[in-house]
Amino acid sequence: VSELVTNALRHAPGPALLRLSVFDGTLRIEVRDGSPSAPAVRAPDPARVGQHGLEIVTALARSVSVEAAGTGKSVTAVVGLT
Repeated sequence: VSELVTNALRHAPGPALLRLSVFDGTLRIEVRDGSPSAPAVRAPDPARVGQHGLEIVTALARSVSVEAAGTGKSVTAVVGLT
């Protein structure tokens, strides 16, 4: 959750919206922000300091998706709770 919210606050203008829901043993994390640019997962680089947030999210989540939402986007990650 903190990685997605931090990315939205750090890389997008304006406010962000966090929506969490639990369903059928999963946590759905949705973060909307004001940037239309989709986030990009960088190639793994153990020497790089920082910028591993989306890499961590995609490694832990069952799925990650990005959709246009108004003038910005919505990033959704689904994480298993069991």
